[in-house]
Amino acid sequence: MMRAMANPPTLIVLRPLELKHLFDFSFRLYRSAFAPMLLAMAMVTLPLSLLTLPLMLGYLQLLGEVQGMSNSGQLPDSAWFFEHTNMLVIGAILLLAAAIYQLLVMPLGRLTCAKLAAQSLLGEPYTFNQALAFARTRYWQTQVSLATYLLPLVLLALVGLLPVLAFTAAGSETGTMGAAVVTFMLIMFGAFATWLFYFRLYSALNGTLQAVEDPEGAGVFAQGLNYLKRAYALTDGYFWRSLGLIILMAFAVGLIQNGINQSISLVAMLGQAFSSGQGNIGKELVHMAESQYDPTATGIQLVVAIVVGLLFPALQLCYEVLMYFDLRCRKEALDLHIVLDELAPPPEPAPVQYG
Repeated sequence: MMRAMANPPTLIVLRPLELKHLFDFSFRLYRSAFAPMLLAMAMVTLPLSLLTLPLMLGYLQLLGEVQGMSNSGQLPDSAWFFEHTNMLVIGAILLLAAAIYQLLVMPLGRLTCAKLAAQSLLGEPYTFNQALAFARTRYWQTQVSLATYLLPLVLLALVGLLPVLAFTAAGSETGTMGAAVVTFMLIMFGAFATWLFYFRLYSALNGTLQAVEDPEGAGVFAQGLNYLKRAYALTDGYFWRSLGLIILMAFAVGLIQNGINQSISLVAMLGQAFSSGQGNIGKELVHMAESQYDPTATGIQLVVAIVVGLLFPALQLCYEVLMYFDLRCRKEALDLHIVLDELAPPPEPAPVQYG
């Protein structure tokens, strides 16, 4: 059951929202609690970015070496690959650490941000500490929802690997190759189907339902499954609308983020070209574009891209929180219930008993 909402939203009047309202209100909602929302999502994305940054720099360095060898007419040999084995091992460890961190911390960060957004929308804003404390109480229900959502894809991958291992043990290279191709295609199909289901279940997977509605059922497993059922029922008849709205927001954010990153890269190249002291700036820019990998410049650009990337996850979550309330208004007349609650007369005080 959703907790009582006796006070009307002061930031945004809840009602069925059009596309322009969703975008406009998302920015309003984000601005209303910008610092704590940014902190909540940075808790997830910043450590991941810092973990993968050395891996990205190492990859670009290897790419620059390969490009230099290719320009000189050489090709990487087995000795070159053996020299970089340590880097590959370190990269695998970093990716594993990043994946574990994301699995453990992502639900907590999203829950915290969703609670901040929902409370601001309802006119009862929370502090970061309050939202984080609340998120801990719904953490395991969210983990159950996420695990159940991803479980079919994991099982499909495990089952698909069995024939590959069987053909490998039998020594059949043709069978191993064929089974590997079929398994890869099945996993890609399963990943696509899992991605499509996100648009039916997004309110349970991003923590919005857990932030707004009380859990039902005994135990975290039952509650996590009930949140998935609730999200699936809420989007019934609105799958294509949810898919289109979420993809449109992701596309818009991607364009803005890419534009900012490209502008920063251009400014960095112009600054480097002017500081070189060459008279022909255009020629210097062409030379820089054709030159090999510059670790300093690339590192600065990656760091700036990480900082810029911190701004958008909370905005996208605010957008999905508004989509949830929009569905509540469309399917359950939540906006009318709020108005009726406000128009209802206050309860009469209990009579005073005189002894």
